[in-house]
Amino acid sequence: MMIVAWKHDAALLAQAQALLDSHRPGPGGLCQGCHELGHLTWSPCPQAGWARAVVDAEAERGAQ
Repeated sequence: MMIVAWKHDAALLAQAQALLDSHRPGPGGLCQGCHELGHLTWSPCPQAGWARAVVDAEAERGAQ
């Protein structure tokens, strides 16, 4: 899966960063962000995976 975040997609990148801030490993290996929403999901959850892919794609694009 290829994700490209362009400079005009600053809102997308900000959303990904905010998601990573809340969807982090919590006690017992569960995703803290999902747990706060009433879901029991192992970390990294699908939302954190998407956010990490967006952030990594932007970092890779910036390195080129």
